[in-house]
Amino acid sequence: MSKILVTGGLGMIGAHTARALTELGRDVVVTSYHRTEVPSFLAGRVTVESLDVTDRDAFLALADRHEISDIVHLAGTVPEDPVDFFRTDMAGLLNALDAARAWRVRRCAVASSLGVYVGRTETPWHEGLRCPPRSCRT
Repeated sequence: MSKILVTGGLGMIGAHTARALTELGRDVVVTSYHRTEVPSFLAGRVTVESLDVTDRDAFLALADRHEISDIVHLAGTVPEDPVDFFRTDMAGLLNALDAARAWRVRRCAVASSLGVYVGRTETPWHEGLRCPPRSCRT
């Protein structure tokens, strides 16, 4: 059976995206690089794969274990050095797009907490924060 891949699926946005997809009856594979604890609302409902999205070969090897039909790419980092941030996140995005092409997925979506929460001064960001007013978004 085909599955939806959610990169960064144990992160703030990824875990809730994975939950929504499972509630729609979809089979979901989530990836995580740093986090190992699965939120209770996902326990037993998703398959978890450890993945550094900047490792193209490891990314593409997911297809050896799963039939992926769609990708939701949410994996990302927030390092202190903006150059490292863009280098890492662009490599992950390019690998997700390579995988989408190689696997001939139906859909590939990309989002980030940075895009949602930019403009908030509180750190760390969490689900309880209100999104910034529209006037702060570009």
